[in-house]
Amino acid sequence: MLWGIPGRSNALAIASRLGLDDQVLEEARQLLAPAADGEVNSVIRGLEEQRQRQQAAAEDAAALLARTELLHDELLQRWQKQKQQSAERQEQGRQRLERSIRDGQKEVRSLIRRLRDDRADGETARRAGQRLRRLEDRHRPEPERRQPLPGWRPEPGERIRVLALGKAAEVLAISDDGMQLTVRCGVMRSTVELSGVESLDGRKPEPPAKPVVKVNARINPGSGAQVRTSRNTLDVRGMRVHEAEAAVEEQLRGANGPVWVIHGIGTGKLKRGLRAWLETVPYVERVTDAEQGDGGGGCSVVWVR
Repeated sequence: MLWGIPGRSNALAIASRLGLDDQVLEEARQLLAPAADGEVNSVIRGLEEQRQRQQAAAEDAAALLARTELLHDELLQRWQKQKQQSAERQEQGRQRLERSIRDGQKEVRSLIRRLRDDRADGETARRAGQRLRRLEDRHRPEPERRQPLPGWRPEPGERIRVLALGKAAEVLAISDDGMQLTVRCGVMRSTVELSGVESLDGRKPEPPAKPVVKVNARINPGSGAQVRTSRNTLDVRGMRVHEAEAAVEEQLRGANGPVWVIHGIGTGKLKRGLRAWLETVPYVERVTDAEQGDGGGGCSVVWVR
């Protein structure tokens, strides 16, 4: 029965069962439109079939939902069981460790008592020592792993690990300053910073050394040393001007750099005479006072061409 949907017309059948005259029933049947009645019944049958299909689909969905809930419950139970088993295994390991430690302590106490009673021989002590060493080796905590020291530099063609991806990659090229790498991870090519990679064994990269700036000093050919030494220093104090001129000229002829001429200060006559003469010498480029630490105004530096 479908609520809200008209059913098939069974009025004549009911009237026949109630004893209505057959002739009357026959006339009633002829008055009814058979075609229209057939169409209505056809629509009703279609609605009934659609309802049955929908009901079957709803039953299938309910069954599928029930199976899904059962599967979820089963998986949840398995996970909880594994979690419980893991906790039980940890507890069992802790209990074994405690039993082993207690056994070792008991054996040590027994050995101490024997030694006190002078009843322990060397073999007993040796076995007890071996037992203690085995316990120590078994339960000694693992040493902490130290981070590897830096000092590694990637090279083209080398396999490295890209930290951002957590995957291995191949180095294809390195930038001129060494701070960027072109890598290939699978089919993907990318550029990464040097600080974003490490070696496959966990070593951190060492930054490239800073380039050394070379400074080329400008040295005139044949200029020789430009630092005062005993070889390029001449002391003319106490000489007359013409004597000093001769001594300086001899020194300049063999010089290949500046010459320091010590003439002192005094009245300034020797200095003025030498400076006036040096201005006439063709191979003299210039004459200056020496640095304060080299004599200052009491010493002239003669620069030759």
